[in-house]
Amino acid sequence: MRSENPFAETGIWNVAGEFSCDILMYHIYWIDRYDILAEFGSCDYNQDIDLSEDDKKASRVKGLQWFYKHITMLISNSKFAVKKEKHKTELEVFQEELAKIKQYMPGSFSTKVNQKDNTIRVIIHDKLFSMIYDKIVKIKEELYTILHKNNIIFKYVADMDPKTLKEKWKHKLETEG
Repeated sequence: MRSENPFAETGIWNVAGEFSCDILMYHIYWIDRYDILAEFGSCDYNQDIDLSEDDKKASRVKGLQWFYKHITMLISNSKFAVKKEKHKTELEVFQEELAKIKQYMPGSFSTKVNQKDNTIRVIIHDKLFSMIYDKIVKIKEELYTILHKNNIIFKYVADMDPKTLKEKWKHKLETEG
């Protein structure tokens, strides 16, 4: 049976909007959540006051691991859409830096098992943990700028004049309804 839609037969579908929303924005959402979790051990005030310090430490470690994972996936998933060679090179540098960071992540914490009550206590090695966290935050900030400048997150307008934009919208409304 033939489809009424001429594009269905060609296989030419533009799914950029869905891809951006489902793949790229998904990671951006979780990157920000795991950034907070890695720093504080919880994502909101109520959770913060309910968790023990040991639970917060374990959450910080998991948050850092997931923060790292979502940053690497966002870079991989958005590389193809970056048009400027300079920015592509920067993404490759980020990937190299993140590969180095991955080697040091296991050393940023350790665990201690209490045989008496069968619990595991997480010990964060603050200096290394903070260095890793700060480096990933820096990559995140630079990555978001690159994605923005390549019109992946927002349409980039270098010299946007709000008055001119308002006049264009007003004119369009008056002439086109």
